[in-house]
Parts: sequence; structure tokens; C-alpha cells
Amino acid sequence: MESGANATKTCYTKPMNYQSDQEKLAMALQRARTRFPEGIGTQSEKLVHACLKYYFEPDESCHEVRVRGLGEDGASWMHVADIFQKERGHIYEIQTRGFDRLAGKLEDFLKSYTVTVVYPIPHEKYISWVDPETGEVSEPHRSPKKGGCQEILAEIYGLPKVQMHPNLEFLAVLLDLKEYRILDGWSRDKKRGSHRMEREPVSLADMTVIKTKEDYRSLIPEDLPDPFFRQELMKALKLQGRKGSGAVTVLERAGAIEHIGAVGKKFIYTRKD
Repeated sequence: MESGANATKTCYTKPMNYQSDQEKLAMALQRARTRFPEGIGTQSEKLVHACLKYYFEPDESCHEVRVRGLGEDGASWMHVADIFQKERGHIYEIQTRGFDRLAGKLEDFLKSYTVTVVYPIPHEKYISWVDPETGEVSEPHRSPKKGGCQEILAEIYGLPKVQMHPNLEFLAVLLDLKEYRILDGWSRDKKRGSHRMEREPVSLADMTVIKTKEDYRSLIPEDLPDPFFRQELMKALKLQGRKGSGAVTVLERAGAIEHIGAVGKKFIYTRKD
């Protein structure tokens, strides 16, 4: 069985028939489009999910494969893997949100296979608005919000039992996207509270593997002074509320930071060697 590190290295290898990662993504998107030929519609995250499946594994026979095994109690289990590369003993799970839903599946998979959990993150978004009555689509405009790899930390929070399993790695994939939203919101311009119809990958901005303590520590901005308050870390990560709190817990679980004290109710942390 290959190690998680080797598995990740393999997924970055460019096939001979591709000029670049961008061309590889474009080809994957074209193939994914054949699954949803009707164009813009209520596909939610399905197009992004299908595109990444073809990106990491062009062979459709490896997609949506039933994987079976036996638990420690001798009971059999069966789960469907997004991608199962049998010869390598490697599985890809592409999850757009809610990592906690993967917990039981991962616990079973990791007994026999290496696993990469792929998390697509919008890097730059170009938003077009769709009129629900006429179907007219506006010209795209770039959103001021820009995503970063650190956003995966809030999702990893839902996997405390397997987070540091030696057969598991996470892959944060930064994608530039076209996003189509329907003008059905509650505000006067119909934009606030509107529903997203579809996201279409445009380009691949970056990919970051998160597996070791060092990988987790690399997500902490270098310009954050040490030691630091919990709220300072959350602000530096650009994650607030429950997401920020979850990210701090994940970094602590990974051994990337250490709680060393408090000033009143303000917890103090330091980077852990």
C-alpha cells in the first residue's frame, strides 16, 4: 500500500497529453458537463464535484465504486467511494462541506486504504445574476471576497477521531469560479438571501496538502507574533465564530499550537515545535 504522501505526489503528476494543470481542469470540466448537459440549473455543487473527479481520475470506471470490508467485530461494511484506485489502494473523497458526514466511512476506509479528502475552496468568484422570470444572465463581476486554504480547518473539526490518522491526508483545492445566483432574495435588489444555482470552475489557483503537524502549522500566517491570543489567531486566519473556534481546536489537535496560559478569559497560545 502506498503512503499518503506518495499518493498525493501521484495526483500532481501531469499526464503526457496535458499541457498544464489548466488544460487538465478544462478537459475535466468538459467531461463533467456531459453529465449535466442542460447548462445552468439547480445543480448546486454537482458540477464542481464531477469536475474534480475527472481531474483526479479521468477513468470513469474508478468513479462511484462500492468498496467492501470487514470491521474489527467481523461485521461487513460497504461504502461508495468517489474515486477508488484499486491498484494503488487509494481513495479520494471530494467533499464540498460537512466533513463530519464522512466520519464513519473514513474510519472503515482507513483500516485498509490510504485516503485523500479533497476540499474545493472558492479563491476568486465571478458572479452572474439570473432573472427567474426571463432567464436573462447578467455580466459577471468579481466578488471582493477571496478564499484561502486555511478555510479547510473549520471542516476538519468534524473529524476528531481520524484527523491525524497516518493513512489520511486532506487536500485544499483553491478554485477560481463562475457563480450563478438567482435573483430571488428578500432584499430590494433581490440579492440578499438569494440562492446559488451553480458554480463552474474557471482555473486552479493552488493545491495544499494537509497531513503532518508541519502542514497544519504552515497555515498560520508567519506575521502573527508569538505568543498570541486565541482571538488574534482567529483574526489572522480570517475565520470567526464557530469556524474560527473550530480551526483553533484543529490546530491544537494537530500539535501545531499549544495553550500556555490566559489573561483573564483570553487564552494564550504559542506555535509548538
